[in-house]
Amino acid sequence: MRHYPFFAVIFAALLFLASHAGATHPLDKVEGYGGFLFGMDLDAADAVSADDSLGPCSYPGVARCLTHPAVIFGEPARVVVQIEEASRRVRQILVEFDRVREENKNGECDLTANNILEELLKQYGHPETVDEREAVWFGNHGGLMSFTSLCLNRHTGMVTVTYKESGRL
Repeated sequence: MRHYPFFAVIFAALLFLASHAGATHPLDKVEGYGGFLFGMDLDAADAVSADDSLGPCSYPGVARCLTHPAVIFGEPARVVVQIEEASRRVRQILVEFDRVREENKNGECDLTANNILEELLKQYGHPETVDEREAVWFGNHGGLMSFTSLCLNRHTGMVTVTYKESGRL
């Protein structure tokens, strides 16, 4: 008897439902997230949220990151606004649902992933590209949003929704 990981079964079921749901709500243009807009300079981005913190980033090509806690779709998260090194402007925004650090382990990674994906499917319909751990929606007039599940097991891992400034070719 073949056993499928819990997340893979739920992911497939959600994609089936989304593809048969009829009306979709495609993204028109991804211009940022949560009041943060692509192209903002550091001062403008820092003014968006009173509870953010500015610090170094370990991402390649990123000079600084603004981070702040959030609750999104009922799940504790952290918004990470990346300030590009070359332009000193916002180029990418991550919403991280961390189930790795000890203080975040009381939530189950696979349930978080399923909840986030289900909400994204309700709002944006079937993604344009999808595999076992990732789904990507392209804005009709530029930008993209992606969902990634890096659950190592049922309880531990990371779920990320990424907003990028990029367009269709």
